[in-house]
Amino acid sequence: KPVSAEATVATPAGPLSMSVTAEPLRLVFDPGEPDSALLTCAGPGQEWRPALGEDAESACMYSYRHSSEITETDTFLARWITIWRVTWTASSGAGGVLDEEFLTITEQAINVQEIQALITD
Repeated sequence: KPVSAEATVATPAGPLSMSVTAEPLRLVFDPGEPDSALLTCAGPGQEWRPALGEDAESACMYSYRHSSEITETDTFLARWITIWRVTWTASSGAGGVLDEEFLTITEQAINVQEIQALITD
């Protein structure tokens, strides 16, 4: 979701207000699994809610191929990188889009377990 903030500063010419809004443009997911590719999704991705259930699918989905037991820590270090576009407007009528995109990076150690089944007749 876009995030906004406002501020007002006293100046000799009177108060000047500014509003800044950051909008998520895309999400890049690094699953941390060896030989995995980065997954890039438009926007911030789909927020999971309990009502979606465990079988919900998303255009920004990744399935691990290995158990994390293949690592020394028994976890994969996953990273979510959100790329934001920042716009601003001032009470003076000025405004625009900042030239640079900004990033937020979230990391999480993920323990991926494996279940094997044996079917006999």
